[in-house]
Amino acid sequence: MPVEWNSHSSSMIHFNNGNNGGIISLPRVFKSLIDTPEFQRLRHIKQLGNALLVFPDADHSRFIHSLGTASLAFQFMLELSKKSYDGEYLINGNDILAVTLAAACHDLGHGPFSHMYEEVFASNVHERHEALSVKIFNKIFEDHCNVKDDFFLYFDEEYFELVKQLIDPPDYCNPDGAWPLVVSKKKTFLFGIVSNSLNGLDVDKFDYLIRDAARSGIPV
Repeated sequence: MPVEWNSHSSSMIHFNNGNNGGIISLPRVFKSLIDTPEFQRLRHIKQLGNALLVFPDADHSRFIHSLGTASLAFQFMLELSKKSYDGEYLINGNDILAVTLAAACHDLGHGPFSHMYEEVFASNVHERHEALSVKIFNKIFEDHCNVKDDFFLYFDEEYFELVKQLIDPPDYCNPDGAWPLVVSKKKTFLFGIVSNSLNGLDVDKFDYLIRDAARSGIPV
């Protein structure tokens, strides 16, 4: 039976946030995930592809962007949990972990040179990088028992499915179709945090707009 993750009794891990300044802080349960080869692979994928040929300092990786995005999601969820209502709107500790985990893993499916890879190999790559992220996410939990054990202390299969839906959201705006999400309609706001299909304002954009601009020397 999963227990609820508690921010007050859980320790944290910390990373230097590079040129963005400050410290990235995440729950310690993320350590085993971050240490996997699949996640460490993101260290070798340039966030801006070959843009560093024009902007030499823009050599940052999907790894630091993923950590930064996860940290923003974690902060968002902590603040929302303080203001959430009882009942169907209530945000619990496991909701916080699920959204933060989705944010950390949202770019697992990127190939070399990020979006440039998709453009060059578009004829041979028939899946969006979000769908590939879900496949790699599944592989991590299949191949690394320590990661599964760490997160399934707090998750059941429904939460596991929620994380995958947050990484690659199904179309839930179709009024004629069956409800596709594992959460109720009153908690669809969770889907606007990692990948906001309504207006694009999400933690992914917040991190890369600030980080990419700083590393490129472009003021925002």
